[in-house]
Amino acid sequence: MYSKERVLQSKYQLYLMKHKQKTRTHNDGVGYLHKDSDMNKTYRCEWKTEHKYPWITETLSKKDCHDFVKRVMKSKFWQQHGKGSVRLEFMKDMKHRTAIAGRGSAGSIRLSPKYASKYVILHELVHAAGYYNHGRGFRILLLKIVSRFLGREVANDLKQNFKNEGLKISKIREPICYDAWKEKYLRLEGRFE
Repeated sequence: MYSKERVLQSKYQLYLMKHKQKTRTHNDGVGYLHKDSDMNKTYRCEWKTEHKYPWITETLSKKDCHDFVKRVMKSKFWQQHGKGSVRLEFMKDMKHRTAIAGRGSAGSIRLSPKYASKYVILHELVHAAGYYNHGRGFRILLLKIVSRFLGREVANDLKQNFKNEGLKISKIREPICYDAWKEKYLRLEGRFE
């Protein structure tokens, strides 16, 4: 027969495993590559901000895109939050048939010439920094990079849109220690007995 303390310790280990999984999928950029349940909501929020501040999506020339990416790469911000240098490439210009504005992956971003703008570049750079889905970690870094390179006003509007859409933008709390978890668990267990 297992002692109650041993059962509690195994339940605490389960709590830690769940917490680690939750943190990995939202905060550190190495979560699920294929599960992207927040993508459509994130895009809706971005479109609202782009509608309010149309200058952030003005199409840039290829040279201006390269200059802007270089500026971001040289910044202290990218040295702290990015993952090294990023190569900029352009997709074939499909004119009105283009379905995507850009793609970001580890070490490179690809832009559609029609939609190449400062905002799209920043969005794809966050993907290149390791946040492949549009989860909480992506949104946190996106707000920081937008605030740094497009201004606080734009970032605050985007942040408010995320909140209105019910998307979380706060960091996940650290797991609580065993003693605090045990006290909380026993208190809650007593309610249901």
